[in-house]
Amino acid sequence: MARRKNTRTFDPRYFMDEKTEIIKEEIEKTELLKESLVDAIIQIIKNSTIDDMDNADLHYAIKEKFPDLSDDQIDQAMNDKKLDPYYDSTKGVYSKNPESEEPEELFGFPDRQTAKKFIRDNPSFFNEDVEVSGGGVRSVKGVKDAIIRNLEDAMKAAQRGDFSIVATKVANLKDHIEALKDVGEAR
Repeated sequence: MARRKNTRTFDPRYFMDEKTEIIKEEIEKTELLKESLVDAIIQIIKNSTIDDMDNADLHYAIKEKFPDLSDDQIDQAMNDKKLDPYYDSTKGVYSKNPESEEPEELFGFPDRQTAKKFIRDNPSFFNEDVEVSGGGVRSVKGVKDAIIRNLEDAMKAAQRGDFSIVATKVANLKDHIEALKDVGEAR
């Protein structure tokens, strides 16, 4: 075998950074395209003349608006989490009027107006941070929720006869209440 003289070779390791940069750019482009496609699908659902579109109707509408997309790309975009509020799984259709994912929080009040008045009058209930000894920093609402959970757990443990858990939960309650007293939320 003949040996070549004075040939230069290059080490591919020096070019790996360029390759990974190109790959990262491509991933970012596909993510942006997917996001814009999902937003376009939401607009298709909202602007549709049909109130409830099944998968085939929506797929056809997307294909009509974006003929260059493959069926796999459309299906992947239709399975995005941003479309979950628009999809009614019981009927298997996409609806113009999305259901909110979480019901409105009334904080135990009978109606929305009373809850809004309480929120307006007591903003610290939601915003102020409370330091609980041994429990870190939490919001006032989080501490109050923890008190309710500890009470429920203590009652269940007492019914089972597990008094070591009851003692632990009562100690947690004491810490939570002391933390609320420190910020003026409890007397």
